[in-house]
Amino acid sequence: MMMPRFVTTLALLCAVPTIAIAQGEGVIGAGFEAQLYPSGGIFSVRGSIRTGDRDAFFGFLGFNVAERGNNGVHGSETGEGPGVGIAWRHFLGEDHGGWYFGVRTDVYALKIDWQDPGAFGTTDIVVLQPTAQGGYTFDAGDGWVIDVGASLGAEINVSTTGEPVGDGAILLLGLGTEYRF
Repeated sequence: MMMPRFVTTLALLCAVPTIAIAQGEGVIGAGFEAQLYPSGGIFSVRGSIRTGDRDAFFGFLGFNVAERGNNGVHGSETGEGPGVGIAWRHFLGEDHGGWYFGVRTDVYALKIDWQDPGAFGTTDIVVLQPTAQGGYTFDAGDGWVIDVGASLGAEINVSTTGEPVGDGAILLLGLGTEYRF
C-alpha cells in the first residue's frame, strides 16, 4: 500500500523542475540532502521552488535509517523506511542564500526490529516529524549551492502496529547540495 504513494510522490518531485523551468533561471532546484541525528540518519532527494524574493518551498523524498540501540522503549531498536517531507525556508541574504530559518514536516513509514532479554519482535510505525530549522546556504558557483543546517523538533509515532517503540525530541544536523535551474 505504501509503494503506490511512494511512486506518486517521486513522480511529483521529478515533475517540479520540468514545470518550473519555464519561469526563469534560479526559480527551481534539485539536489540531495543528508540529516544525521543521534540515533540514525535521513537521506533524501529534494526539489525546491522559489515563492518570493526570500522564500522557498522544498519537497523531499527520503529514506530514514534508525539505529536507536537502547534509546527507545526496548533494549535494542533498529529499523528503516521511506518517507516524504515538505519545508518552507526564509532566507535573510539575497538570491536565496546566506542565513535561513524555517519549518519542516516529514512523515516516514518505518519497520522497527526490537529486542529485549528473552523477547523480540517487529513494529510498523508511521512517524510524524515536525521541526524548526535554521542554517546557512553557500553559493558554490555555476548554479550549485551547499547548505548546512540544524533542525529541532519531535518524532511522533502517529500509528503503531505491534509493541510500542521509542519517540520523542529530535535534533538533526544536515548537509545538502542543490543545482538551481
